[in-house]
Amino acid sequence: MKKVYVYIFLFLVLFAIAFVNNKNDKRPKDYDWFPTYRNSDKNPFGGYVFDKMLEASWPDKYEHSYKNISRLMNEEKLSGQNILIVTDHFGTWEFEMNNLLDYVAKGHKILIASSGFDYSFQDSLQFSVASPDWYNYIFLIRSNIDTLKKKRDLSICLPGFEDKKYEFPALICDTYFDSIPKENARIIAVNDSSKVTAFSYPIGEGEIILSSTPLLFTNYGILSENNEFVWAILSSLQGKVLLRTEYHPESEEENRSPFRYLLSKRPLKWALYLTLISILLFMIFTAKRKQRVIPVVKEPENQMMKFVQSVAALYLRKSDNADILQKKYHIFAEHLLKDYHIDIINQPHDKQMFEKIAQKTGSDEDMVRSLFDGLNLIGSDFQISDKMLMDLVIKMDNILKNKQ
Repeated sequence: MKKVYVYIFLFLVLFAIAFVNNKNDKRPKDYDWFPTYRNSDKNPFGGYVFDKMLEASWPDKYEHSYKNISRLMNEEKLSGQNILIVTDHFGTWEFEMNNLLDYVAKGHKILIASSGFDYSFQDSLQFSVASPDWYNYIFLIRSNIDTLKKKRDLSICLPGFEDKKYEFPALICDTYFDSIPKENARIIAVNDSSKVTAFSYPIGEGEIILSSTPLLFTNYGILSENNEFVWAILSSLQGKVLLRTEYHPESEEENRSPFRYLLSKRPLKWALYLTLISILLFMIFTAKRKQRVIPVVKEPENQMMKFVQSVAALYLRKSDNADILQKKYHIFAEHLLKDYHIDIINQPHDKQMFEKIAQKTGSDEDMVRSLFDGLNLIGSDFQISDKMLMDLVIKMDNILKNKQ
């Protein structure tokens, strides 16, 4: 019961810490510089302010959707709108690309701002894009905001903008088009290295506009002092209702994770953390109460050497050297029979046997003869001294060690 009170006390302490931390939090807000382009994201590279300004200032009606072109067409919700797509990588299936191009050919305009395009889409329109390592420059921005201080000039190639230059952080507008269609393409924007960053291409009665600087079509770009650059490119879509679709499937409304919303709000984030910590504490206390002690099972100790030492000590205590030598002789004979097929018990100990043993074991023939001269004393009344016992045992061991 006392453990339950401890758990309740810890929970209340954590709740109090979270409450005080949120109530007295006067720190400046930390911005997340990861680009989402979402119309609900108020961070620099989100689209909340961008969408609100389009909704308030677009000459014609402005609409927003999370659905791709094919779904909008199937649901008959496309009725003459020009379309805006802002993403990091524009990818599409072949049938979706055909639907998109057919829609443009009927007299509509589509602006796609992206730093990367599918190869099939590039091949279809005959262009290529030179993109820096996307994850690398996003990491640089998130880890050190000073990377945005290096600037680069962009220019609009439309009537009325000939002498104007627009300064933006180089890190977010370094992407450009390596090549564009040779025929009928119209350059809209270039950087200070004369590299194309936006161009348009007519398809049928309509027009598709491509921009390689999607980070300018965000809260950061629209709130900058040079936002005229963004409005100049968007002006190509004027004259019709503008529909912005967050084309990438992971941004579709029905696929959004509830945790993403919880983590985006500071009070809800602390509530989630508090809940997870409470569950963890509960699991720790419960596991500690129900856990059993697991006995340590030791491996059986090898007692063979102790047994051999005990037997050896018994023989030494009896001082029966003849018996010890006889048993060693039988072990020696068994090894020779097993390894070399030499039977020294039932065959005569003559010169032929000595040569055979010496040849097969690689031993000296004189040592073999000396060994068997000593072994022939077994069974007689000759008293075997300790020195002689050791000498014969060593000779037998040496012969066995020399086996080839």
